[in-house]
Amino acid sequence: DISLSPAEILIETVSVPVGADIEVVVADMDLYYQSGPTQNQLKRPFEYPELSEVNESTESYRQGLEEFQFREFQKAQDAFEKCLVQDPLHLGATSGSKSGFG
Repeated sequence: DISLSPAEILIETVSVPVGADIEVVVADMDLYYQSGPTQNQLKRPFEYPELSEVNESTESYRQGLEEFQFREFQKAQDAFEKCLVQDPLHLGATSGSKSGFG
């Protein structure tokens, strides 16, 4: 049984044959390590789902928002109006095309 005060460091030396796999467990601290080359690999897929395609009206709306943020108000209004041609009921473009544009 080992008892350490806070911030006290324990150093132990253990002889292990070269190339041998080791396992270290500190149960009270939930620490666990294995040295095997496949032991620490994540077991989950690294494939990303395909992104859904964005329709033209949404793309025009996003373009309008970006132009608005850069204070390119005429370009923003043109983009919002393009969105409304593609989708006359697009709520964001409807309010965006009327918010402060001459």
